Amino acid sequence: MRYRIPLPTLRPLSAGLFLLLVACGTTYTVPQVSSRNSQAANAIFTEEQRSGSASLNPGQPTQSDMARFRRVVARVEPVGEAFCRAEIGNSRTCDVTVTIDKDMAQPNAYQTYSGTRPIIAFSRPMLAEVRNDDELAFILGHEMGHHIAAHVDKQGQQALAGALLGGIAVAALGGDPNDAMSGAMVGSMVGSHSYSQRYELEADVVGTQITRQAGYNPVTGARFFARPKPQQSSGQLSFWGTHPPDRQRLATVLETVDELDANGGQLNPAR
Repeated sequence: MRYRIPLPTLRPLSAGLFLLLVACGTTYTVPQVSSRNSQAANAIFTEEQRSGSASLNPGQPTQSDMARFRRVVARVEPVGEAFCRAEIGNSRTCDVTVTIDKDMAQPNAYQTYSGTRPIIAFSRPMLAEVRNDDELAFILGHEMGHHIAAHVDKQGQQALAGALLGGIAVAALGGDPNDAMSGAMVGSMVGSHSYSQRYELEADVVGTQITRQAGYNPVTGARFFARPKPQQSSGQLSFWGTHPPDRQRLATVLETVDELDANGGQLNPAR
């Protein structure tokens, strides 16, 4: 899971406000992947699967891991905050707090909020799982991308819209109030996940530029996605969750690097 949203509070909305909720926010163009970069991503994936490893029971970070965390955060955070201010101005705060979630037992990183303050948290097992500065820098840039693109807000709005539509649909079919509430909950889940893969790719695109601007290699960092995946005891993936295919993410990063090189280091945001 990369960002956390609360369940929606159901209130009556006008049709105009409904459309506003599901349409607002800045989006980023996810580049069309060329066959060359698709092949390159496949090659990286194959290499990592053959030679890489992942801890089935991730350990705790070493002193070296913690030193890496402090070093990378000190370098990437100000770059990401400056990029944020250039992209969104004063519409939302860009003062990000990067912290460690000491309670989470699985390798994970996510973006959330404390009030209006954006928070990016890494679990301790994630810090132990990361192999190098480039991987940690890319993950941090990716999470900053979620905040810059307002994915938490957007997904919350889509959850609310889905809940409304689900409840209305059940009510229109003559269901009782309990059925309508169940429909609202199902609609909320569908709405909140409707663009989740798109948002992950957008965050990869933004994270690629932040990683480069901070002086790290986003392609080396994105190799993290090609490595064998640690699993929770339930068999469900932790950090990767309901995300796009690994090869697609790698290819998107490769394509983004090519476009940045061709466009003077600039992304192509589209509202």
